[in-house]
Amino acid sequence: MFLKIAVVNNSGNVGKSTICDVLLNPRIENAEIIRVESINFDGNEVEKISAREFNDILKRIDMLENAIIDVGSSNIETFINQMEAYKDSQEDINFFIIPITPHHKQQIDSVSTLANLIDLGVNEEKIRFVFNQVEKSIPLERQFSDFFYGIKQFKKIKIKKYPIIYITPVFTFLNQSGKTFSEVMNDDRDFRTLLREEESREKREAISEEKSIKRLVTGINEELDIAFSNLDIK
Repeated sequence: MFLKIAVVNNSGNVGKSTICDVLLNPRIENAEIIRVESINFDGNEVEKISAREFNDILKRIDMLENAIIDVGSSNIETFINQMEAYKDSQEDINFFIIPITPHHKQQIDSVSTLANLIDLGVNEEKIRFVFNQVEKSIPLERQFSDFFYGIKQFKKIKIKKYPIIYITPVFTFLNQSGKTFSEVMNDDRDFRTLLREEESREKREAISEEKSIKRLVTGINEELDIAFSNLDIK
């Protein structure tokens, strides 16, 4: 089965690109990520995707076995408008994933994104949600109360399983280390042996830090396995 997924939200800062990179891409065989982003000129003007570029996106989707479309928040309105112009092009996409964070604005924007997709003619069964930056100690319904209240108007939206990504410092650590999630996950070095053999205190400290990050990433990866399973997109 060819699998085409669009990750969308009217809001920024909901983790779309991270979800594409660490949740979806490693778990979908032969997948390629298509970034739909604005181009900045001199740090001021922003060029949004044109009709011609949207047609190129549709062609790329057709050419790929599995595609993950990461739609930047500054482009979502244009992307939806172009999809409306290209009649029934939403049918080329198997699933639309809306990431949500607990912040009030992002919850409200997520409901608006859902409304836009339904107005476009997207079948409710093709829409999924990922609850991102979730606190483990607070009930999901309380953290996302604005979102759950907002989707009551959409009678056909039934969330049977909850794909959850818990809040974690791991991505901050990765940015500081200059390594990607995948690089750390695939690092098979024996850190205990490296620590025993290293005489330099400074290098031992660096190895210890890498060992801790690997443990964090491994734990998060197991949680991502569960989140992906709960997406039910296969």
